Amino acid sequence: MNYQKYWGLLLVGLAWACSSEPAAEEAKWPQSEVVESDLGFGPVYGVKVMDYSPKATARSYALQLSLSDKVWLDTLYLDLGAQDTVSSEVFFGDAAASAEAQPTHRLEILNAE
Repeated sequence: MNYQKYWGLLLVGLAWACSSEPAAEEAKWPQSEVVESDLGFGPVYGVKVMDYSPKATARSYALQLSLSDKVWLDTLYLDLGAQDTVSSEVFFGDAAASAEAQPTHRLEILNAE
């Protein structure tokens, strides 16, 4: 019988499935969103950054928060362990939150090494 052909197809399919899953998992990271918090003097906006890595690594990010005609910039450094998901928030004290405000943000990955 031709069992070798079937085993070969099975091994190729298995190798393809195992190699494509982590790439899809990594493709959705990092994630970021605008968040709001009261720091004791009124609500302000910030940026929450979440990231995942299949192996231990360090990453840094350039953050930008825009609100009307004002822009705030900051950097963030995260150490990620193997198979680890890390979350951090950066708040901007002058970025006062309001109901009519439409904050936007941008996240750029920098080379941390």
